[in-house]
Amino acid sequence: MKFSVTNVLNSIKQNKKKHEQDLREAKENYKKKLISVLADALDEATLKGRLTEYLHLPALPPNHLDDYDRVISMLEQTSEDSVELTQKEYSQFVLDDWEWKNDFRNVSSSYLTSNVEK
Repeated sequence: MKFSVTNVLNSIKQNKKKHEQDLREAKENYKKKLISVLADALDEATLKGRLTEYLHLPALPPNHLDDYDRVISMLEQTSEDSVELTQKEYSQFVLDDWEWKNDFRNVSSSYLTSNVEK
């Protein structure tokens, strides 16, 4: 199916802004969680004399801004008024349903909540 380049471009730009906001928030909460884990390990070592061999460090939230930028660049460079998209491309570019989206949500979910420790 063919879609308006302008409409698809507007959609993906909005989706990128949302991802940037989610990523920024996830990184801030990641930082808080990381500091909390490291502070707890330091307290255990200095105050209680307990040493641990393994720290349960949180996973870093993944950054997929390049995926958005690549599509935005392609759409901005086209001389066409419409673009043909597959169902998968439409899901990604317009509906913001990328293959990596669930992984991003899963990794970031504990950092996107307001009740992060410390």
